[in-house]
Amino acid sequence: MVVVLILALAWLVLFPWASWTIGKPKGRSTQGLLLGLFFGLIGMVVVWALPPTTTAIANDNHQRSRAQSRNSTSAQAATGDESEEQRIRRFYRDGVIDEAAYVDRMKRLRESS
Repeated sequence: MVVVLILALAWLVLFPWASWTIGKPKGRSTQGLLLGLFFGLIGMVVVWALPPTTTAIANDNHQRSRAQSRNSTSAQAATGDESEEQRIRRFYRDGVIDEAAYVDRMKRLRESS
């Protein structure tokens, strides 16, 4: 009886959770949850073998390019190669200043040039 209860718990909780976890970075969290629930260990293997969705690939590429952009602008700022305009844009992009401050600073920068 205890063994059946443990197996039922694993089937209803562990397999869907593990499959959901495997499918989430691939953009297939719902499919992972359902495959894990209905097919157990086999569903986990199927989710693992599924390719990522095009949306997940695009999001990953976008995050990677933002990280590279952030690193390159941080390196420019550290070496002093960054212009005042680039610095203001970086502050706006990173959320340091809001849109009104961005517009005001860019306007003052253009007036001073």
